[in-house]
Amino acid sequence: MKIGVRTVCLRMSWDEVLTFCRDIGLDGIQVAPKEHGLIDLSEAERKEFADKVKSFGLEISGASAGPNLVDPKVAEQSVAQFKSFLKLAVDLGPGIVTGEVKAVPEGVSEEAAWAACIASVKEVCNYAQEIGARYAVEPGPHCLVKDADTMLRLIESVGHECLGVNYDPANVNSAGSDAVADARRVAPHIIHTHAKDSRRTADRPEETILGEGDVDFKALIQVYRDAGFDGWLCIERERSDNTAEDVRKSKALLDGIMGT
Repeated sequence: MKIGVRTVCLRMSWDEVLTFCRDIGLDGIQVAPKEHGLIDLSEAERKEFADKVKSFGLEISGASAGPNLVDPKVAEQSVAQFKSFLKLAVDLGPGIVTGEVKAVPEGVSEEAAWAACIASVKEVCNYAQEIGARYAVEPGPHCLVKDADTMLRLIESVGHECLGVNYDPANVNSAGSDAVADARRVAPHIIHTHAKDSRRTADRPEETILGEGDVDFKALIQVYRDAGFDGWLCIERERSDNTAEDVRKSKALLDGIMGT
């Protein structure tokens, strides 16, 4: 497995990001489409950026997105935006876009949200197939898709080979499920992961640095290995006053578990 980082969390310039990732020994990065205007680059400029990433000895694992795929009122524009993100991911190389489907909006029934979500994801996946891309749905603690039950419901309802899972154990834990047990259930569908941790508290779940939350990463990585997953563990640290140092520590923890 390869270790990367979701770069938008670092809040650095591209040169700073790439230098930092190279210097701490990461294998790659996951970018956000709107990060430093990536989505607005021409195809030639996107190639230049991908080449620049490679010049630092790094790979691009995918793009992280999040248009609302459950609200019928914005379905058309959300699908159009997601298609543009898929095209960006193909132009940059990996062809994978990860993203939550978002929460059920006020005034929309869960049944209507599921119908809208399934229809939108089918359209997204049909386009992904045309251009050689894949959509990895990410569970979100407050989203329609939040755990193994809902991930499998979406996958079975859509029934498309271009739909997989971006497994985020912290989000599954924060939704109230067992992150390791749920990973085991969706393991055949995992094509990308976020390495993120969280702790449930009496008030609300809170994100933590890897190893300080509820997620058992040693057991989780064994689930990945048992399933034959050899892709990305992409560190995500969204709420920290010292993100770079937390990423360093998180990489060290993952290295120790994997024996590298």
